[in-house]
Amino acid sequence: MNPAPVFRIALCLYALVLLAACMPDQQQTATTTTPSSPVAYVTLDIFSGRPNPRWQIDDAETSAILAQLAQLVPASKGFTPINKLGYRGFIVELPDSATGETSTISVYRQSVVQHGGGVAVVYDDPSSAIEQILINSAQQHTEPAVYKAISAP
Repeated sequence: MNPAPVFRIALCLYALVLLAACMPDQQQTATTTTPSSPVAYVTLDIFSGRPNPRWQIDDAETSAILAQLAQLVPASKGFTPINKLGYRGFIVELPDSATGETSTISVYRQSVVQHGGGVAVVYDDPSSAIEQILINSAQQHTEPAVYKAISAP
């Protein structure tokens, strides 16, 4: 008996098994790509020359940030951009499920700038409450040395 046909059949079966293993499970894909609410992201603006840390925040952190933002009053003066090396604050991307637009909140020390709809509003955050929420979140998502650099007074 010639082993070539058996080998070809075995090779075809092996290829089909590999192909089937590489295809996404439709049900699993549907459940993992459809979040219950829009996903918010945080970027820690700290590095120059390498990518800044970026991570997803959960609904509780997003709600805490929005609750603090709602309590802030507009600043009496404008915001001066931070032009230095090292820690320059956080950028929070907040998608709006109703409009599909994403607004951003820039946070540095006691200043918060909300960008959205072509408008930027500057707020004073005298207790740095929003920054503290973000620093706490960074502890789980950054290297220990990075966390130490941003959490030091």
